Amino acid sequence: NEVLSVFDHLTFLFTGQGILPWQHRDNTMATNATMVPRGPYKKPTKPRNHLCSICLKSFTQSNNLQYHMNIHTGHKPYKCTICPDVGFAAPGGLAQHNKKYH
Repeated sequence: NEVLSVFDHLTFLFTGQGILPWQHRDNTMATNATMVPRGPYKKPTKPRNHLCSICLKSFTQSNNLQYHMNIHTGHKPYKCTICPDVGFAAPGGLAQHNKKYH
């Protein structure tokens, strides 16, 4: 058995991988000759095809662009059914309001 260095331990903590960086998938220990360096895990990103014409912020879904445009216009179509003057630009704001106050 090898003694693991602090560097090896920290590398494992920050790789985001399911196995130790110095360990093969069959759980045998890797040697320096067989170790393959791994960088930090990067989650695949979706294309941001929906662009705000006012501030150029981009979104992966058209509905998120619409909620964002409501902020620019001040439109608050998501109304609380209990509080008469409370409205929100996106449904998430209304859901948070209902969870907190009702």
